[in-house]
Amino acid sequence: MNSRMQSAVLAACVLALPVASAAQSSDVTFRVPLNLRQLSSDISRISVYCTLESAALTRGVVIKGATGGRVQKQEEFPVTGGQLVTTAVVVLPIGNLDNPVGKPAFYSCQLGGFSTSQKSWDIFSETSAKAAFRLSPSPMTITGSFNW
Repeated sequence: MNSRMQSAVLAACVLALPVASAAQSSDVTFRVPLNLRQLSSDISRISVYCTLESAALTRGVVIKGATGGRVQKQEEFPVTGGQLVTTAVVVLPIGNLDNPVGKPAFYSCQLGGFSTSQKSWDIFSETSAKAAFRLSPSPMTITGSFNW
């Protein structure tokens, strides 16, 4: 039996992330509503993993072949009784920006889970070879961009 993810969650995630907010502290915050039910009992944690890439970033890991930097962060949430209903908040700390005005930034956020029996993380999909990671419909990787 496939685990189910409420279809409203996908729409809410997409609508929640088209604009990443840059606070005065220079952090970029992503808020991702999660409504996951009937998860496999083998899934003990859910993660939301977000990445931000921009030529304006002066700290973080430099991307091979790219002109800008990358900042990434993963937040984890415990699963209780096969479900997780919450709003995930992922804050990417941004250091100094190099002449950021008008420069684009590209982001992505992905949903994953931790299998207790396999002691490993993986992404969810309708067609996952691992039964514990089958979710229907498949969660989309959320992507987008903004200008500083």
